[in-house]
Amino acid sequence: MMIADLVDQDDLCQRLSLLGAPVVAEQDVMQMCETTARWLASADAASCQAVQQLLDELMAQQGLLHPDVLTALQAFLISEPVETRL
Repeated sequence: MMIADLVDQDDLCQRLSLLGAPVVAEQDVMQMCETTARWLASADAASCQAVQQLLDELMAQQGLLHPDVLTALQAFLISEPVETRL
């Protein structure tokens, strides 16, 4: 495995931004996940479903996640399905 294959903070920021999450590159990965979790509390069903799909995809390939990204996802977004937070 090459280091370039790892999903890092920048990759996560880009993917979340594309889904409409109000994250910015200046945030660290924990702040991004916390911001996304807060955003999901009032996001529409389509956004929640898109984020859940991204999370499912990322968690299916945990070996490709930077350890900090995995920790942040587990702390703020993986503990329960996105839909149940609404």
